[in-house]
Amino acid sequence: MPAAKARAVEAAIANASRAVRLHGAAGVTSGVGPEKLLRDAWTGYACDFTGDLLRLGIAAALR
Repeated sequence: MPAAKARAVEAAIANASRAVRLHGAAGVTSGVGPEKLLRDAWTGYACDFTGDLLRLGIAAALR
């Protein structure tokens, strides 16, 4: 489960970052789609664990 969440959050952040770059200055304007997507993607780490803690859980499961 931690591996799936870590991968999903990383993919969401990468895709939202790409959308912000494609939209340029309008991509970081509050209330515009890409900005909200990036903000929502980062909450994937903030809600339960940070990315580092997820990776530690993955490493512990592999031992």
